[in-house]
Formats: sequence, C-alpha cells, structure tokens
Amino acid sequence: LSTKVDLLEVAAGNISIAELNSTTLQDITATAGSIVIAAGGQITSSTTVTASQNVQLDSAAIVLINGSVAAGANVTLDADSNVTINGSVTSGGNVDVQAGNNANVNTSGVIATSGGSIAIDAARNSNVSGSIGSGGGAIGVSAQNTITLSGSIDTQSGTAALTLTADADTSGGGGVVMADGSIVDATGGSILISATDDIVVSQLVTTSNVSVTSSLGAILDPS
Repeated sequence: LSTKVDLLEVAAGNISIAELNSTTLQDITATAGSIVIAAGGQITSSTTVTASQNVQLDSAAIVLINGSVAAGANVTLDADSNVTINGSVTSGGNVDVQAGNNANVNTSGVIATSGGSIAIDAARNSNVSGSIGSGGGAIGVSAQNTITLSGSIDTQSGTAALTLTADADTSGGGGVVMADGSIVDATGGSILISATDDIVVSQLVTTSNVSVTSSLGAILDPS
C-alpha cells in the first residue's frame, strides 16, 4: 500500500502527513506554514513541495526528489537508506541531508540556499555530480566511506568554510575523488578536505586557506 498526495494547498497553517508505507507528493503547498512528511516507505517528490516555513521529509527507506522542494526557512531530508536529488532543493534557511546509506546529488540535481548552511552526511558514500551553492553559507559534505565529486560545490560569496570529510567515522577507510573539471569554490573561506585513503584533487578555489589531509593515502591529480 502507498499514499499519493496530489494538489494539496493550505493557505494558513501546517501540513503534516504520517504514512506507514510509501508516499508520492505532487503539488503540495503550505502558503503560511511548514510541511512535515513521515513515511515507513519511500518518499517521492515528483513535482513541487513548497512551504513558506520549513520542509521536513523523513523516511524509513528512501527520499527521492525528482521535482522541486522549496522552503522559506529550513529543509531537512532524512532517510534510513538513500537520499537522491534529481531535481532542486532550495531554502531561505539551512539544508540538512542525512542518509543512512548514500547521499546523491545527481547531474540534474541542485541544492541552493540564500546564505544558509548546507550539510550532507551519508553513512556510506556522498556523490555529487550536480551543483551545490549556499549564497554565502557554510557547506559540509561528509561520508563514512567515500566522497565523489564530478559537479560543483560553491559557497558563492563571503568567508564561510567549505569542508569535505571522507571516512567520517574513521572506521573503514574512504577517500575523496574529484573528477577532472569538478570545482570546489569557497570564495573567501577556508577549504578543508580530509580522508583516510587517497584524495584526488581537481579545482580548489579560494582567497583563504586550503588544507588537504590524507592520513594513509596520497594526494593525487585526476589526470
């Protein structure tokens, strides 16, 4: 069994949905409130999920964003398995992605804030082939295994730090792999990259400090 919520708009107040199984969201709007969705199965956003305040999607399985998720305040995407973003996640506040397996910002995927922080934490791998931009907020991407980057991560303005941490739990190894042409840009903030295994570095851009540290591996060029 699953629930499909299609064209739901609340002009004043919050939207809260609890589903034991899977949920598909289409055209959900909280004009003057927050949206909170909790499901025992997969949560799929296929078109638009929009709130003037917060958006929280919490799945005991997978969170899949194929459409757009937009919040005037914070966005939280929390899944016991994968969080996959093929569409856009935009926020006037912070974006927090917690994946019990892999966190994927795919080629068509976008995460953007207007100065808020962006945090991505995966219990396995974090994969970014799309774009992440914070409008001046701090960005942190971590994985208990490996981080792969073939897209761009950019603070866009200001002096906030940009941090990539592989093997975040220091238990099983993990590296950072930047494909040729991928970009990490902290504008005027520090770039901090750490891993247990090899770190493959493409383009790192900042007017501040850069730290790249591998405890057991090498620092390599993608070519």
